[in-house]
Amino acid sequence: MHLIPSLLEYSPAKLKAKLNLIQGKYKQFLELTTQPKDSLDLHLDFVLDQFAKDRSVMASLGLEAVLTELEDRFSSNKLTLSIHLMGSLEDMRLANEFLQGYTFNPSWSYQIYIDPDLIPTFRVHELLFENVELGIWYDPNDWSDSSTVIPSQSINNYLLMTVVAGKSGQSKSLESVESIIQISKTHPKINFIADGGWKVQDMLEIKTKQNLQNLKIVSYSSFWQEMGL
Repeated sequence: MHLIPSLLEYSPAKLKAKLNLIQGKYKQFLELTTQPKDSLDLHLDFVLDQFAKDRSVMASLGLEAVLTELEDRFSSNKLTLSIHLMGSLEDMRLANEFLQGYTFNPSWSYQIYIDPDLIPTFRVHELLFENVELGIWYDPNDWSDSSTVIPSQSINNYLLMTVVAGKSGQSKSLESVESIIQISKTHPKINFIADGGWKVQDMLEIKTKQNLQNLKIVSYSSFWQEMGL
């Protein structure tokens, strides 16, 4: 178990500032996240255009802007990128077109999380890159009953939101924390990411009690505040 910081960004300047912090304070980054030293694990959140309109929230930077900036800085590094695409059917069509023309870095590992209802329209996995996997993400009401999170034969990566995706200022519930832990224990061969309202201390407290190897915790505000932003 370790923490992965979210790069949910709305301007190139803010993205650059966060990446500067990672590069300039890498020792502190490792201490806060408890990540292995030989790789960099980052969570890329994307609030895509139509999804943002549907939920009356602001759209984030797009795939091209963020992936290009990462390539400029870390092209020769080993990266693990969990890419959370919050999008409608039209958003997924555009994301699919971009990714089919994107040059996947052979030194990086990509997990692309999409709405399960949109998997039939998302064809990137047909490119069959060994370092690219598909994942499913659920809003809180869609996975609160653990019976809804049934691993399929082809997908081993699940992102479980503990607040409603796209909306800021929310708090996760104690019940959702307990459910995340239980689901991770029930399905030890499946990889889970918990996302929404998590603090650095939350991850450390869970890790002290039970170090679940198949669970990662996403943190945004708490992590970047600890890093000095």
